[in-house]
Amino acid sequence: MKTNNLPTNIFVATEKDYPELSELWEASVRSTHHFLSAEDIQYYKPLVQNVYFPAVQLYIIKNKDNRISGFLGLSDDLIEMLFIHPDEQGKGYGKTLLEFAVNERGFRKVDV
Repeated sequence: MKTNNLPTNIFVATEKDYPELSELWEASVRSTHHFLSAEDIQYYKPLVQNVYFPAVQLYIIKNKDNRISGFLGLSDDLIEMLFIHPDEQGKGYGKTLLEFAVNERGFRKVDV
């Protein structure tokens, strides 16, 4: 769903996006979070989709082919999540999402 005042390739995520975002989360974590075991990832995956996604304001960013490239999760005053699909890393999607959180939404804190 597109809302006013969002950059043209950033959208508010909806619950129907959760399965795709969960797959993106897993791919991103496998490529960047080498400290997590495969068992850890499988443990967290349903929590991410069923508990953590609904607990934050989720924004997705799409590439030129209209595919979801990454997502950002914001809580009351924290950037809680930022995940980019491994095939899309290094293309500026993370930077765009962070600039949106800081410049458009006024967020200044990150939870890691």
